[in-house]
Amino acid sequence: MFDRTDRSHIGVWWWTVDKMMLTSIFLLMVLGAVLVMAASPPVAGRIGLPELHFVWKQLIFFMPATAIMLVTSILSARLIRILSLLSLVLISGLMIATVLIGPEVKGATRWLTIAGFRMQPSEFIKPLCAISCAWLLGLWRDREQFPGWIWASAISGFVITLLMLQPDIGMTSVVLLTFGFQLFLAGLPLLLVFTALVLPFGRLARLFTFWTCAAAR
Repeated sequence: MFDRTDRSHIGVWWWTVDKMMLTSIFLLMVLGAVLVMAASPPVAGRIGLPELHFVWKQLIFFMPATAIMLVTSILSARLIRILSLLSLVLISGLMIATVLIGPEVKGATRWLTIAGFRMQPSEFIKPLCAISCAWLLGLWRDREQFPGWIWASAISGFVITLLMLQPDIGMTSVVLLTFGFQLFLAGLPLLLVFTALVLPFGRLARLFTFWTCAAAR
């Protein structure tokens, strides 16, 4: 499709992008759409919606999501890091707004309506937090004087606090595990990573007992 001597932006992208990773993500998206087609019609019927309601919603967002994935893969690593950090600030503000003014659904406030569009800001903050923390930990490894692990820990702690205020225990667990794995890759001994993760998970287990919304589930 493109010659190796092609130095255009698209040509360089074609020969440098991780095609296996890109294909895997696309197949995962297709699998999600297939599962929605198989499982959602009975649910839609029970709540009085057309059988294909959730299928069409999935397909409506499928094409824009694919376009965003491809555009993101073309961006430089530096631009992605900058955009992730700026977006993290924006989404953090939306998460604070969600906690303050978001509607309560089954004991949790996770959704926010903006211009008629209903969104869950915590879904966006997961990859943004992971990219920002990876960048800071990478700087820490390259420049030992730079306190990247402190900044990364502060960002993760801030995100986890916002998630617990909603509360969203499942998302909190994902962020904790991701950050723990990043610390291990950055050079922290596995024993310390394990200890740092066990203590918060012990607290989460206790919260499952005492939180009414969690205990009911």
